[in-house]
Amino acid sequence: MTREAVELCARTAEERGLAAGLEAALDRVDVVAAAPGRVAAVPLAWAESSPFEAVPHPHAEAEGIAFVRVPGAGPVHTLSLAGRLAGSRLGLSAAALSAAARRLSGRKSAGEPLIRAQLVTGSVADTVVEIDLLRHRAFLLDRSPTPEFAAIVHSEIDRLDWSISMLFGASGYTTDRWGAALLVSALTANSWVPGTEVRMWS
Repeated sequence: MTREAVELCARTAEERGLAAGLEAALDRVDVVAAAPGRVAAVPLAWAESSPFEAVPHPHAEAEGIAFVRVPGAGPVHTLSLAGRLAGSRLGLSAAALSAAARRLSGRKSAGEPLIRAQLVTGSVADTVVEIDLLRHRAFLLDRSPTPEFAAIVHSEIDRLDWSISMLFGASGYTTDRWGAALLVSALTANSWVPGTEVRMWS
């Protein structure tokens, strides 16, 4: 069922957002036992109905995510959700790429939609291929998780998401929600996958 679980997380996040994908990834997971550190990302609704203390973040709440303090985190940590979390993140990546393509289709340069520009078309096509490749790696990670492989896969998703953010231009960092959503995705992985860190955003 591992492939099906990753696909479910990816489809859920693509259709309903990161919080829904994270909820699918955390299905039947003991957050306190599984979290590797003292702060873990959970769906906002979970934080509101539990004794967890939320750590404020300017973008997380808008994405339906809460970062909560987990007093029992530590030695019982498991990597069992790293592949499903990768699937959820890639579902969000796919949704962001679709939004970027729609935006570029509606903007023109020299009378032509930007999406038709050779460099833009090539970038979008390369990103589609990379999402598919990373989804396959998420399947492998879900089947045979190791700390090193988990860190590599999630760091590659960080890099992918940075390239998607660039397709939005300046709005990806200011008025558009997708830059913030992809940042929260990276921070979510940071809280669950040891060895990852956000390098692309300050």
